[in-house]
Amino acid sequence: MAPTRQTDQPAPDAPGGESAAPATSDAPERRRGLVAIRRPVVVAIVLGAVVGIVAVGASVVFLSQRNVSEELVPATAVAGADLRVDLSITAVDPVLGEARVRLLPVVLDQERMESGLVREGFRILVNATGGENSHTFEPGQPIQAIEYSVALTGSSVYRYPLDRYDAALVVLAADGTGPEGEPLVVEYSLSSSVLAFALDADALEPGECPFGGCIALEATRPVSTVGYALWFVVLVWGLALAGLGVILLVARRGVELPLWVFGYLVGVLFALPPLRASLPGSPPPGGLVDFAAFYWAVAVVGLTLLGLVWLWMREARHAG
Repeated sequence: MAPTRQTDQPAPDAPGGESAAPATSDAPERRRGLVAIRRPVVVAIVLGAVVGIVAVGASVVFLSQRNVSEELVPATAVAGADLRVDLSITAVDPVLGEARVRLLPVVLDQERMESGLVREGFRILVNATGGENSHTFEPGQPIQAIEYSVALTGSSVYRYPLDRYDAALVVLAADGTGPEGEPLVVEYSLSSSVLAFALDADALEPGECPFGGCIALEATRPVSTVGYALWFVVLVWGLALAGLGVILLVARRGVELPLWVFGYLVGVLFALPPLRASLPGSPPPGGLVDFAAFYWAVAVVGLTLLGLVWLWMREARHAG
């Protein structure tokens, strides 16, 4: 029996007399779409990495060259000066509303000192917010540093990182140990060992401060602190909105609920408080940063997590 010969049969006509068109795959179109999406993402990642490396390098160079003590007002020689008063800002506490000052008098008139001890007594008067405003150096005593606090004025710590503060330093010196005494000629210098604030100071002219040596002090947050706080706001909002975007896609397009999103949201929810605690300067709760980002991010992530749980329960009920 001769083998039968098979020939290709034409495809049956579609209804209406039209021939059926061959089926085409949309895989190339999807592949081109994915490539078009991935390119800007890859470019953004590379640019972000380059910017991050440059920022880290600049920060390392800046911090490695930063001195622990910064001179704000250099000492200016005054003819016939009896004392030099070296002032140093050791702390700025916006919560308490005060700045800590360390004062060290240096006797320039050698007739007032003998073997490292005071020979002729004198008094130092300061504008302290609490404690003693007058400090007496009796004859026969060594010179010791004085520590006191001055009041801060300006904005509130709850405006962190945009808060700024002002303070005034007033220092007088008088001869003798009693309430009566002639004023002494004094030189002044001011330095700072505070790293959490950027300090600026100006010595006032005698016309602006006729009763003694006066220095105007201004304290603001460093640029690095302001930059990190702004990055914190962007980061927590990005983390919160990323989870919200997932639940919107699931609800609107009916795609399958990804189980990894539960771990993501729980991780973000527990990561937000440590991120908030890492802010430089440790601002108190209830500030500008909290109401601008932190509290809202916690609310968005929490509600998103509850919404995903509700969607999963609804799908599980329909599946059962």
